[in-house]
Amino acid sequence: MAFCRAYSLILFVGVLLLMLTNPFFLKNGEKLIIPITKDVTKMRKILISDDSVSIRQMLKLTLTEANYSVTEANNGMQALELAKTHQFDLIITDINMPLLDGLSLVRELRALPAYQFEPILLLTTETDPQKKKMAKAAGATGWIIKPFDPDKLLAAIRKVLR
Repeated sequence: MAFCRAYSLILFVGVLLLMLTNPFFLKNGEKLIIPITKDVTKMRKILISDDSVSIRQMLKLTLTEANYSVTEANNGMQALELAKTHQFDLIITDINMPLLDGLSLVRELRALPAYQFEPILLLTTETDPQKKKMAKAAGATGWIIKPFDPDKLLAAIRKVLR
């Protein structure tokens, strides 16, 4: 028991000395500031809108592992309401959804001052070139085909979030 207390005290003192002598730890007056590697205050916020629970789960897993903050909507109408009450850095939406389809969602979002220039990606099974033209005309920033490759999705997100 005494050995455990002594070991704990030595470990504590060692960590304290490391903190005080390491250049990554700064003193600010009386306070010791410990920098963190993941700046949660600058976490980019992404709204995902898809009526498929499994697609939303895969998107959320991919995006949260890449340190994005994710909010989910299960249809276009819910996504629009969330976008009106929260500010997102990116919106990813399906085209074929109940209540409000993805193309209509893009048009509605582009009519809002807060989303005139924010990136909007369509994630869909649609491959029709005419649908792609319609999406571009509505204001979509990009088009990704399902099923998606997580690395390609993240590369596209990094590109539009510059």
